Amino acid sequence: MNIQPYGNSAGPNEQADVLSSNPVLSLPVHSYMFNTTAFPSLQLPVGEQVGFLASELEELLPSAVTNVVHPEKLDTLGNVISAPIEFKAINPLALLPYLVDAIQMQRTQFVTLQEQQSRAQGRAQ
Repeated sequence: MNIQPYGNSAGPNEQADVLSSNPVLSLPVHSYMFNTTAFPSLQLPVGEQVGFLASELEELLPSAVTNVVHPEKLDTLGNVISAPIEFKAINPLALLPYLVDAIQMQRTQFVTLQEQQSRAQGRAQ
């Protein structure tokens, strides 16, 4: 898939192929549970979750991961109820172009195999 970066004045024949080696294809999928007891202020979902680990995604696609600070909580007197929490968050929308690219590559391979099969059957008859 060819993507022309926003604001780039290059013509269509000069587009950068940023998806030529799709990092999402080597990204492992994990099941995990959030530690809701240790971080009640984050109001994390309970139960088994399925997804990606930010630390692994950051190695493959750094632009899809952001450092986040959940601010401290104070009571009405200004006492700290919960300290700030730093963590990495995944922007799932950043994965979308790579997932679409993977589907398009798979479809192209499928069509090519269908054409090869049709030609082979035509020769066999």
